[in-house]
Amino acid sequence: MLKQGENKKMTKEQFVFELEKIGAIKFGKFTLKSGLVSPFYFDLRDMISFPEILEGVSELLAERIKDMKFDVLTGIPYTALPIASLVASKLKKPLVYMRKEEKAYGTGKNIIGKFEKGAKCLVIDDLITTGASKIETAEAYEKEGVIIKDFVVVIDRSSKGKEDLAKSGYELHSLISLEEILDLLQEKDLITSEKINEVRDFTASISQPKKKKADVTNPLTLKLKKKIIEKKSNLVLSLDVTSQKEFFEILDEIASEIVMLKTHIDILDDYDENFVPKLQEYAEKYDFIIFEDRKFADIGNTVKHQYRNGVYKICDWAEFVTVHLVAGAGILKGLFDGMENRSSFVLARMSSKGNLINETYSRKCFE
Repeated sequence: MLKQGENKKMTKEQFVFELEKIGAIKFGKFTLKSGLVSPFYFDLRDMISFPEILEGVSELLAERIKDMKFDVLTGIPYTALPIASLVASKLKKPLVYMRKEEKAYGTGKNIIGKFEKGAKCLVIDDLITTGASKIETAEAYEKEGVIIKDFVVVIDRSSKGKEDLAKSGYELHSLISLEEILDLLQEKDLITSEKINEVRDFTASISQPKKKKADVTNPLTLKLKKKIIEKKSNLVLSLDVTSQKEFFEILDEIASEIVMLKTHIDILDDYDENFVPKLQEYAEKYDFIIFEDRKFADIGNTVKHQYRNGVYKICDWAEFVTVHLVAGAGILKGLFDGMENRSSFVLARMSSKGNLINETYSRKCFE
């Protein structure tokens, strides 16, 4: 390992071997941000505890991008941010960064640092696998008036990352590729040929056409798919009105065209015991599914009573409901334990401005 204080600059080859020494190059089974399960993983987060490696990679990156045209520099939190800070200092360029969570106090700014609207920003990140997260980053900056054209990554572990970003109008630059790393490790007998083949097979598979998904077995999902095919429509009607008269007048006009009706039964000012039977008659006559957008969000025992009892007895007539998983997976057991032909849509994201759902919550819902 290079000693602190040495003037000799780190080479790309030395950088790879230093990563291997500190355990940043791992082999096994790892779930990536994209949801893919990879047989290898580059964990560059611990570089911040090794000043000589951090200094070395920042110098390599500074040399790589010194002739590129940009106004400000950023790093994608958290791993790339300290790297970008050093690079910005070396190149005498302003640093900005995007908060991972929207700020709810103070100035409320999402981008920290000084920049002008229309400023061209170069983005540094540690890795690229599919490019999806890079595009999300660019879109977030562009909403704030910052122009993103180029991404620079320490390691390109993708098979077609450059091409994928190019399709969206961005250019990818990298310090070192996966193939270069594999070759260097093999030269030093730090990886077997079998493991190299496994890594290459996985990387190649990312760009292959997706295999046909397993057949759906959920009966309500099958029912929904069947209706979409039969009616040649995927139209869902959201009837958020407060009177039965208006509700059924609208339904009369469009019922034959829809595959699903979304209701908010608790906003009806004149709800009575005749509403549900009439709604069920419409569903039978016009062949659509009833979906109550209740957004259940409490503990299992509470939602059980909200769903099955009370004034509305939602479980008796709504085949689908919406559910927040904020209370944990137990909410689903509370709702559906012992029930047949009832299902839900999990609310993993919301479109409303200022909502508190973040990426971590969404990912946990999918898991």
